[in-house]
Amino acid sequence: MAVTPSSFLHEASESNAVEPVDATPCGVMAMWLGLLRKMRLREAIDRLLPTEAELSHGEIIEALVLNRLTAPEPLYEVEGWARESGFAALAGRDAARFNDDRIGRALDALAPKIRDAQASVTPHVVTTFALRVSDAHYDTTTAYFEGDHEDGDLAARGHSKDGRGDHTQVVVGLVTCEDGEVPLAHATFPGNTGDVSTVPEALRALRRCLPTDPVVVSGDSVMWSQANMDAVAASGGVFLGPIAMIPTVAAWVCDASPDVAVDVKLAGRGEVVPYRACVVGRFRVNGVPDAGARLVVFDPRRAAAEVKERAAALARLDEALVALRGRLNGPKLKKLTDASKRLDALRARHGLASRFVHTELREAEGRLELAWSRDEAALAASARRDGRWPLVTNRAGLSDAELCAWAVRRYKTHGRIERDQHLLKGPLRLRPFYVQNDDRVRALVAVCAWALMAWTLLERQARRTLPTPAKKRDVARPWVRRVESALAAVVVMTFRVGASAEVVRKVTPLSSAQQSLLHGLGWSREVRTLLEDVAATR
Repeated sequence: MAVTPSSFLHEASESNAVEPVDATPCGVMAMWLGLLRKMRLREAIDRLLPTEAELSHGEIIEALVLNRLTAPEPLYEVEGWARESGFAALAGRDAARFNDDRIGRALDALAPKIRDAQASVTPHVVTTFALRVSDAHYDTTTAYFEGDHEDGDLAARGHSKDGRGDHTQVVVGLVTCEDGEVPLAHATFPGNTGDVSTVPEALRALRRCLPTDPVVVSGDSVMWSQANMDAVAASGGVFLGPIAMIPTVAAWVCDASPDVAVDVKLAGRGEVVPYRACVVGRFRVNGVPDAGARLVVFDPRRAAAEVKERAAALARLDEALVALRGRLNGPKLKKLTDASKRLDALRARHGLASRFVHTELREAEGRLELAWSRDEAALAASARRDGRWPLVTNRAGLSDAELCAWAVRRYKTHGRIERDQHLLKGPLRLRPFYVQNDDRVRALVAVCAWALMAWTLLERQARRTLPTPAKKRDVARPWVRRVESALAAVVVMTFRVGASAEVVRKVTPLSSAQQSLLHGLGWSREVRTLLEDVAATR
C-alpha cells in the first residue's frame, strides 16, 4: 500500500505538534534525475568543462535536460520552473542560480565540446544498459526558428519537414540503435543541407562514440548516393537501404523474380507479415568489385493495396472527366482556353490516375469535344512494380537466401526512428528555436538529444519491468507515463516540530511496489541517494 503525504504526516505528528510548511511532489523528478546520474551526463560535462562558478556547467546542462523531460520551458523561464517544480530543492540549489544568463554561458561553453561529451556519454550508456549496437538507424528532421537570429551558418531556408517553409531552420541528423531506438549520436546542419550530404558527418559522429563496433547503418533512399555508400564501407560499416526508383532501377526491379520467402513480425503487430525477396546483381563499393548487392523485395499486401488504390483513382478520374465533358459548351466553358485550364487543373488534382490516361480536348465545328483513353502499356508497367522496392547493402559473408532474410528483417525495423523524431518535436519540444546564435542552437540540440536518450532508455527498461496492461484502454498508454504515475505520490514535506523554529524535511517512504519498480529500471541507488540528500537538508 502506497504511503500518502497525509498518512505519513499523521505518523510524524503522533507525539509532537507539527506545523506543515510545504509539500512538493518529488518522485518523478527524482526518477528522471536518477537516470541522468546513471548516464553520467553531468559528470562527463564537468570533466570536459571545469569552472569556478557556483554551479558547474554540468549542473546547468543536467537541469536543462531534466526540464525537457518534465515540463519544457523557454530558457528564460527555467529559473521559475526550477523553483516551482521542486527541482531546486531536490538538487539542493537556489533556483535563482538557474537564470537565463547562466544558462547562456553554459550553452556557449558546451558547444565546442558536444562531440567530446557525446563520445563520453554514449559508450557508458551502451555498457551500463547492455545495448545492442550492431544495428544503427539514421534519419534527419528539421526544426525551425522564431524571432531574430544572429548572422551564422545554421539558420537557412530549405525543405521543411515541419511544413514551415516560410521560416529558417536547421537540419538534425539522428543515429539510433535498433535496441530500444536509443540515440547514439547526432549532428546539426544548416537548414538548406540535403539529406544525402549529411550522412558522412553523422557517421563520423557515430564512430567517435563507437570506434570499433561493426555497425549496420540503414536509411531512406535519399541517403544512399554512391559516395555515401563508399564512406560507410570505408569506415568499416555496413549500409542498408532503398535507392531511388529511376528508370534503370525500375527496369531491374520489374524483371526480378523474388522467390525467397521472408516472414517478419513487425513492431506493434501481432501477426507475421510475409515478404519475398531476391538478389539481382552486384556492384562496386569503395573500389572493391562486387562488394555491394542489389535486392528486390516484394510485399504481397502492399501490391494488393496498390492495385486497389490505382483502380479507385482511375474511377475517380473517369467520373471527373465525364462531369467536365458535360459542362463543355456551357456558359463558363465556351472557349478552348478556359476549358484547357480546367482540364489541366483536373489532371493535377488526380495526379496518380493522370499518369495512365491520355486526354484530348479539341474544337470541331464551333463546339468543344473531350476524349480520353487509358495507356495500357503504362498500366502494365506500373502493375509489374506493385509491391516491389529495391534495397542495396554491402553485407558480406551470407548466401543470397540468407542475405535476403537479413536485409528484409533489418530494414523493416527502420521506421521506428521516425517515432524518435516525433518525440523530439513533441514532448521534448526541440522546435521552434528562440536562441540567437549557432553555438547555442547546437548546444540546445544536444540537450534535446540527451533528453531523448533518457526517454528511450526509460521506455526500454519499463517494457522489461512493468507487466503488460490487463485492460485494453491501458495498452496504448505510454510506458513513460506509467512509470511517472507510479512515482507521483512521492512527496518531500517541510514542517516544524514542536516549539522549535527549525525546519525539518522528510520524504514519504517508498512503497514496496515503488522500490521494486526502481530496482527493475536499474537506477534505484541513484534515486535513493537523491531522496536521502533531500531529507537531510535543513
